[in-house]
Amino acid sequence: MMVTLMSDGRLFFPLHSHDIRPRGRASQPRFFSISQGTFRIITGILLAAGMVFGINPETARAQNTATYTVTFQGNWKAESTTDVPSGAHFTTLIGAVHNGNQTFWNAGSLATPGVELVAEIGGTSRFRSELMAAGNNVKTIISWGIGSGGGAAVTKTVEFSKDHPLFTILSMLGPSPDWFVGLSGFSLLDGNDNWHSSRTVDLFAYDAGTEEGTGWSIENSSSNPHVPISSLKGTGKFTNVRVARMTFTLKQPVQQTSLSISGGSPVTEGNNASFTITASPAPTSNLTVNLNVSENSNNGRDFVVSGNQGSKTVTIAANATSAAYTVATVNDDTDEPNGSVTVTVSGGSGYTVGSPSSASVTVNDNDLTRVTLSAAVGNIPETGGTKTITATLNRVLVAGESLTVPLTFGGTATRNTDYMLAGTPAAGVTYHNLNSGNARVIFSAGSRTATLTLSTRNDTMDEGTAETVTVALGTLTPSSLGGGATSSGTASFSITDDDTGPVAGVMVSKGMLSLTEGGTADTYTVVLTKMPTTSVTVTATSSDNTVVKVHTGNGQPAVRVTLTFTGGTSGNWNQTQTVTVTPQQDTDTTQDTASITHMVSGTGDYAQVTADSVTVTVADDDGDDGDSGSDENDGNVDSGVDVGSDPEDPGPVFMETQFAFTMARNLVGPAPVRDAGGALGVVRAEGIGVTYTLASGGDGLFQVDAATGAVHYVGPGAATGHYALTVQATDSRGRVAETQVTVEVRDADTVSRLNRVRQTVLPEAARLAAGSAFAAVSERMDATRMATRLRVAGYELRTATANLAETLSTGVALPDLPQLLAGSEFVLPLSATGDAAGLAPVLWGAVDWTALSGGRVTDWDGGMFNAHLGADVRLSERLMGGLALSHARGTFDWTDQGGAPSVTGTYQSRMTSLMPYLGWTAHERLTGWAGATLGRGEVKLNDAEAGQYDSEATAWSAGAGARGTLLAAGQMVLALKGEAWVTQWEADGNGPLAALNADAQRLRLALEGQQTWTLASGSVVVPELEVGVRHDGGDGETGTGVELGGGVRWSHPAQGLTMQARARTLLGRGSYRQWGVAGLVRIDPGADGRGMSLSVSPALGVATSGVARLWNEGVSRSPAAATRYEPRLEAALGYGFAAPGTSGTTTPYAGFSLADTRAVTWRAGMRLATGAGLDAYLETNWREPTAGATDHGVMLEVRRRF
Repeated sequence: MMVTLMSDGRLFFPLHSHDIRPRGRASQPRFFSISQGTFRIITGILLAAGMVFGINPETARAQNTATYTVTFQGNWKAESTTDVPSGAHFTTLIGAVHNGNQTFWNAGSLATPGVELVAEIGGTSRFRSELMAAGNNVKTIISWGIGSGGGAAVTKTVEFSKDHPLFTILSMLGPSPDWFVGLSGFSLLDGNDNWHSSRTVDLFAYDAGTEEGTGWSIENSSSNPHVPISSLKGTGKFTNVRVARMTFTLKQPVQQTSLSISGGSPVTEGNNASFTITASPAPTSNLTVNLNVSENSNNGRDFVVSGNQGSKTVTIAANATSAAYTVATVNDDTDEPNGSVTVTVSGGSGYTVGSPSSASVTVNDNDLTRVTLSAAVGNIPETGGTKTITATLNRVLVAGESLTVPLTFGGTATRNTDYMLAGTPAAGVTYHNLNSGNARVIFSAGSRTATLTLSTRNDTMDEGTAETVTVALGTLTPSSLGGGATSSGTASFSITDDDTGPVAGVMVSKGMLSLTEGGTADTYTVVLTKMPTTSVTVTATSSDNTVVKVHTGNGQPAVRVTLTFTGGTSGNWNQTQTVTVTPQQDTDTTQDTASITHMVSGTGDYAQVTADSVTVTVADDDGDDGDSGSDENDGNVDSGVDVGSDPEDPGPVFMETQFAFTMARNLVGPAPVRDAGGALGVVRAEGIGVTYTLASGGDGLFQVDAATGAVHYVGPGAATGHYALTVQATDSRGRVAETQVTVEVRDADTVSRLNRVRQTVLPEAARLAAGSAFAAVSERMDATRMATRLRVAGYELRTATANLAETLSTGVALPDLPQLLAGSEFVLPLSATGDAAGLAPVLWGAVDWTALSGGRVTDWDGGMFNAHLGADVRLSERLMGGLALSHARGTFDWTDQGGAPSVTGTYQSRMTSLMPYLGWTAHERLTGWAGATLGRGEVKLNDAEAGQYDSEATAWSAGAGARGTLLAAGQMVLALKGEAWVTQWEADGNGPLAALNADAQRLRLALEGQQTWTLASGSVVVPELEVGVRHDGGDGETGTGVELGGGVRWSHPAQGLTMQARARTLLGRGSYRQWGVAGLVRIDPGADGRGMSLSVSPALGVATSGVARLWNEGVSRSPAAATRYEPRLEAALGYGFAAPGTSGTTTPYAGFSLADTRAVTWRAGMRLATGAGLDAYLETNWREPTAGATDHGVMLEVRRRF
């Protein structure tokens, strides 16, 4: 286990994680899946540890909010100012509740335009825009009117949170040049991360440094240049007495009591299920608790004894912290799925229902599950015969259960030779190795029956009698079947032979051999045509052993050699045996001839069989003294051809030929082989009266036309690969030549599939890479140019001048480095000149990772990792130029369903590009950028059947964008941003892959508006409006989306109540539509976290995507998403109370999320704030889908401030 010491003193214990998929720059998941066993062990350890600290097992994590009564009291009087002007007053107080990521003003720093406007004339619009631009860094914007006069006062209720504990406020001293009072980043947390019960702070005057002047007038010349903000305390007109005072008083909650429940260990049916109801704090008198008892029998019989279900009660004795409750279960003799008993604490008098409010105990069945094998009675024919065999369970299996059923085969028939098996698809049933290896059927949830079809394979062999088949069940392997499993039944039948026996005979492969005396030997083969009843011998005898001799294998050449052929299923009667013929040396000058005869000896059909002889011609190699020393054979041997002694007719000579062709599946009838150029594949030999034969090779898949030499493929249609064929050419004189032909058979479906996958995925990889590169440039334009910044895995590490607290995020283990680095970025100025004159070079970098999936015929899923390293310089006051190096790496898994069966594989792309870019600022409300990329890389396509194909690739892209504020007046803000770009990737061809150009274009526009009203009651109303347009064109997934959304939020900080409503509609390509509505009601506890907290958020349709999702993701790729408008509900309830033995607060809570009626996610947790600088968090969640296993997660976090 890794323990991380946080910069604020926190100790973080990351546990274990599965299936984490971070996307883009989104924050990483805080919860993760672990196995159920590990979950129970860790939970037990952590809860035990919690009890050492005084943590009850049923407590949950606390709310982190606090509510203060805040008072501003003016004191602009003679004691604070030597000559108070006539009409002295404070202007509207403007500020915010925020976190430490943002500082809006500070003494020693230059005033922002917003601070300048407040200090000079009391205007708040610019400062409000700066607060709104801080986004999530701001919790609440403060805008308080105040009465006239230097002694005016105002009191309001303000809510703070642990994530937003700071308070900033401004008010002009009017009339004055540019003087104001205020607070900057004032924290309501103490050093132990606890809320102050009260705080008082005196306010003094500040000079904004933007105007000249020392008198009580607003008509003054501007300071040039502006100087940093400075304190006026004790200088000029101001004394050391405060100008105003602010007080903060924490509102205290009322403590309540709650109940929770836990279940005991799983039990076997017939035993009692145990539960414990826990009270905290203990009741002072006997407390009657209402319970509801229910069961889940998974469609089996009842587990709970009759009369024990429904509404029940249990009593917790006075001053006791718990009570036990048991539920009796039934022990029957029926096999059924495991079930469970659930006890829920219901509402009642004298207590509140805490978390968890219900608990379940598993009840395991103890009866055997039976599987029975059966088949119809009767034999089947060898031609077209089928037999249906079924394996049936005595009940349907439920989630978590499985049974592995091995199949055994016996009899004289051979599996995958005489018959084949195929399994009928059925829910929850999988088939393995039906025709080879260890055959088995696996039953899982939802299954009961497996159906096998046994089909005979016809042959031309006369087996004589029927072959037998026996199918039985092997040793069963059950999983989560409490009573185990047993089997019964076999299937036995015969396959009747329908073949007519061939004529008994002996086949000799060659009738003529041409040799040279003393030269290389040649061979021929001998084989029987029908299986004999007894052994058969064939004796090959040379008619003249001075001309040729014969032998087999490694034997010595002799006059004769005997070949033995045996019958039966293990005999060699149908296997060729080779006879080697060796020419002998003599001294004469004549050509010799001999014959090899074959005597057959056998019984039965082979009693009268004869065999052909082989004629052998041996050319002389002895020279004639009168022939100038030349050999008597003036011909030559070319490509293995014996040309004899006639130079005018040397015999057949082959031309070398190589073939490769594309084959269609399920080929019917002969198909000519075609080479890569598309011409008919033929072998050609020059000679007189040449005829062609296929001597060997090809596994019976090919034929050769005797007259033309055309090679034909005759199937079957799935036999792809490389084949070596030996083709013989025989001329009119019986001379023979041989050549080797290599044929590659390709699958047309494979070629189509490979190109279809690349055409589907490559455009999306191109679109992701270009989108990431231009997003990096756009964000570079939005960033503060000379501010040093470092962000790792989406979390910012601040400089030494910033608050170091909260800088390290939770240490969740990620599956690989690219996802770990997602959201990382840095900005490093290389010059200390800031924004002053000069180039002011800046080095920057950014990393993102995006998950993406899609497809129709080809389904694909994966992610793209993008990394960018750039440097830019200031070319002028409003123009910036730079150069970036980008690297994009995509990895996708795909499944192609264009054929039968479906095929899987992987697709990888890598592209490294250079990107020059420009950025400009037209004025403070309008910025723009433009850039282009040029890169080289590679793509790798791996097919589970066809292997891997690599191709080089090039890419280019060009784009531009702009953003601006259309309106920023008072409390209204209206902003517009847009961009457009185009990209193209070109991938080379390789083998079956054709060259491919993938184009993609994108156009995006977004308009956002917001208006804020602060009512006299202290409540705040914020209506919002968003409009977005996005168009993706080119190849791959394309379309146009238009989104309109809006909502209104009302909050009352004093009452801790917030209500929000939101609606949106999205129009996509074709008939694509999306719409949704959502609401929120939230009640926050008191400032110290003690009291009830409640959050309920219902939704219908897709209500929360917003224009930001359309900007980043575009229109949904799933057509089904346009028609699913099922309701969703999220809710959470908690209660904070004083922690026993400490001055801190313990808050248990529970919640659930129900989405699309397909799964429910429960979560429960506890937070202990000890009040001594030590906080502990424990949280767990579990997701229960309607099908499949339950996912669990747990998180422990300990914080310690030093």
